[in-house]
Amino acid sequence: MIRLTASNHLRLTVDPRNGAAVRAFDFLNCEGNWVPVLQPADPSDCTANGSAMFPMVPFANRARGNVLRIGSTAVPLSPNTTDPLAIHGYGWQRVWRTKRHDADSCVLVLDADPAMPLCFEARIGVFVGQSEAEFTLDVTNPGSKPIPAGLGWHPYFPHLDRTALRFSCEAFWLEGPDHLPTDSLRVPTELDFSAFRRVPSRHCTQNI
Repeated sequence: MIRLTASNHLRLTVDPRNGAAVRAFDFLNCEGNWVPVLQPADPSDCTANGSAMFPMVPFANRARGNVLRIGSTAVPLSPNTTDPLAIHGYGWQRVWRTKRHDADSCVLVLDADPAMPLCFEARIGVFVGQSEAEFTLDVTNPGSKPIPAGLGWHPYFPHLDRTALRFSCEAFWLEGPDHLPTDSLRVPTELDFSAFRRVPSRHCTQNI
């Protein structure tokens, strides 16, 4: 477990052995209380599913028909959970290697595994400043042939009275019963997070 505590106002814990998942990310408010920025991890669940945030690499969401395609090449996948479709890549189910670790930052590496359907390398960088944290995620193809790849973060936000979220996005995706996107629509006003607003209490999917 890696704990980044160089900041007087932020503290963050990452677990390289369980999918490089963030287990806790808190800030110290003006009343002297630690408040979660991300939903605290479930202490009874050490997997990424019980975490505060985890990386999705080399693809995010589910693979339609358990196949990824690039040009005329199809890459068959096998389900990696009880869900019938492969979901969120494989990085969140792997042990990551700690390449560097100091008081305010760390670098984690996922080495290529030729036995996987997609052979890839990945790198995570985490930095904690005095008032912000920065997360980077990179994926690299070590081979000579192109591979289909994508990446992203899967955060869990707490529903606190003062929790607010801001990000930009281009479209709102409707979701089918298999959790795959169906239609892309213009972002509705109630889900426009171009300015800070409260986190919604219902499930939604947005293309960022």
